[in-house]
This record gives sequence, C-alpha cells and structure tokens, in this order.
Amino acid sequence: MHPVRLLLIDHDAAFAQRLGEALSALGHECSVGRSVDETLAAVRCSPVDLAIIDPAACGGLGWVLARQLRDALAIPFVCLAESAGREDVVRATGLGALAFIVRPANAADCLPAITVALGVAREQAAERQRARVSIASLERALAESRAIGFAVGLLMERLRIDRTQAFEALRDEARLRRQRIAEVAETLLAAAELINGLQGDGPDPAQLLAS
Repeated sequence: MHPVRLLLIDHDAAFAQRLGEALSALGHECSVGRSVDETLAAVRCSPVDLAIIDPAACGGLGWVLARQLRDALAIPFVCLAESAGREDVVRATGLGALAFIVRPANAADCLPAITVALGVAREQAAERQRARVSIASLERALAESRAIGFAVGLLMERLRIDRTQAFEALRDEARLRRQRIAEVAETLLAAAELINGLQGDGPDPAQLLAS
C-alpha cells in the first residue's frame, strides 16, 4: 500500500506548515495547494487520497476547488474552517465533506478527525473498486453464457433488484455451492420453468435476458 497522500489548501500558511509536519510525522505525504488551477494540475499528475480545504483559501475559492476535486477527480475532502458558521456547515454537507474541523490553536488537534476521514475515504475507494470489478465480471459472464443472462434477468424481475445485485446474488450462490456460475444459472432457470409450468403463469425465463 502506498503512503497516504494528502493535499493541504489553507489561507494560513503557518498553520498549514504545522499541520503538514504533524501529518508527515505519521508517515503521510503532504503537499500544499495555492491556487485552484495549480492545484488541479498538480493532482492530475499526482493523485491524492484526501484534501484538507479551507473555504477561505485560494482567494476565497476553497469551495470551488472542493467541488472541482470531487466532480473531476473523485477526491474526497475535509473542511478546515475558522468557525462552524451555518452556511459553511451546509455547504460542506452538500459537497460531501468527510469531516468539518474548526481550526484549533494546536494543528495536531486536527489529526483524529483527519484519520477518521481517511478511513472513510479508503472504504469508499474500496467499494468503488469492488463495484468496478463486479461490473467487469458480470460483462464477461454475460458474454460467455446466455444462461447467466437469463438467470440475472429472472432475479431482477423476481427480487426487484438491479443487474449488478442480481449477478452478485448468483455469484454468491455459486460460491456457496462450489459450482460454476453458469451451472447455478441453469439450475435456477430449470426451477423457474418448472414453477411456471405448475402455476401456468409468470414470464418465460427465456424472455428475461438482462439487457
């Protein structure tokens, strides 16, 4: 695992230096942003795990930078403000800040909140990666087996879940049974066809290919 990379954007250069030193003492890599354009260019070249943003930084454009980091680069952030004004709290919440820190006299007092935010950021990143892997697995499976596509469509219709959730349910069952996903899919379709035949209603599984 690479060292944690942090970005500090603060209108108070002295405080930013002290905070950077405290974070570096924990083994984190810290860089300092100065303007919106320079900061965006820098993180595109060297991504960071978390940004710590003072709304008053960058000539009062801290919120603008936070939004651009989120929207363009999916970089989470912590708000570091002079006070917990209602407007700042509302804006931080709307932008998805992982924490709101009122600037303390001692920069090291920020560390617990930043550490918690890093944990949340890591879990969110891991969840996004799991989702990407799941979608890629689903696409491969659908390409390899029509039965899987039919079974995914059947689960979507019966359980009212989305395609990824249906595939994950099918994959989990295959792991539990220690079978290939295609084998479980064929078993599911056979059972559905039998039930439909007994009931005389319900959609034909062959019509439920996930699109």
